[in-house]
Amino acid sequence: MEIAKLVLEFFKVLVWPVVTLFVLVFFRAETRDLFHRLRSLRGGIAEAEFAEQAAQAREESEPTAVGAAPTADVVLPFLDELVRASHTSPEGSVRQAWQTIERQLEDVVFTLGLKRRARGHVGPLNVPYVADRLVELGLPQPVGGALKDLYRAHAQVHELGASASGAGDFIEACNNIFRQVTQFMAGRDQAC
Repeated sequence: MEIAKLVLEFFKVLVWPVVTLFVLVFFRAETRDLFHRLRSLRGGIAEAEFAEQAAQAREESEPTAVGAAPTADVVLPFLDELVRASHTSPEGSVRQAWQTIERQLEDVVFTLGLKRRARGHVGPLNVPYVADRLVELGLPQPVGGALKDLYRAHAQVHELGASASGAGDFIEACNNIFRQVTQFMAGRDQAC
């Protein structure tokens, strides 16, 4: 009797793995299609999340949101190329636009003699920390907030992916920030 119970318990444990394996093998085309649809659904949701973050940063960085409009002759380097690339390689154009902003912030940090990161922070430029310091020095608050939003969006672009429209918003926000930081630095130079 003990052997029969032991065999019965053994089959109870094995039944679900065997059924699962049978379903996966017998319905492998349908299962593969289901996983592909789930993956593309997740990708679509993630791209929408990135696009939402980029649009929010673009709105925050609009010159009308901060008062005086920056000069129109200051534009993000290679802006036209980035906008064109956003349709064919959205993630690459986002990375390129962000690298330009980081280089500008590095120059600003050096020029103003600011720290690149908070005490105890290890690694490259700490953008949220620098944004807060610049706001303390007179950079409009919405621009600092947009800078932080772009930082978060850029950090997630590898995971979330980027749509062409989201990349376009991201690049436009970078351009707005580039202009306003340039104007902020020019104003500081005039004040000195």
